[in-house]
Amino acid sequence: MGLSQDAFARGLDISRVTQNYYETGVRDPQLSYLSSFGRNGGDLLYLLFADDSRREYVDLIDWDLLVKVLDWVERVAIDSKGRPYPNDLKKKILMLGYRACRNCKINDPENIDLTILLGAAA
Repeated sequence: MGLSQDAFARGLDISRVTQNYYETGVRDPQLSYLSSFGRNGGDLLYLLFADDSRREYVDLIDWDLLVKVLDWVERVAIDSKGRPYPNDLKKKILMLGYRACRNCKINDPENIDLTILLGAAA
């Protein structure tokens, strides 16, 4: 994207050190980071797969919907005390939510009926 690591990190409202940790694999990014990364022009396909050879799949992914679902997961994946669910559970919710939206042709995850989400999981 032509930005320094520091400038890119500032655009995502994280520290340069945190960005460096993500880039070097010291830490795995949270879903909120992935959502912000995509909204700020980052290449989610490359970030997720680190491989340009998967470019043939770009048209199969609805990137706008994926970002909406990422944002939705960040809002709904919390317990009754307001604590975020563990990342492995949030990843499952992301996959189920995205799949449910695509299968049911829903353009906004806010419209996901939980019975549809559970049906998609089956």
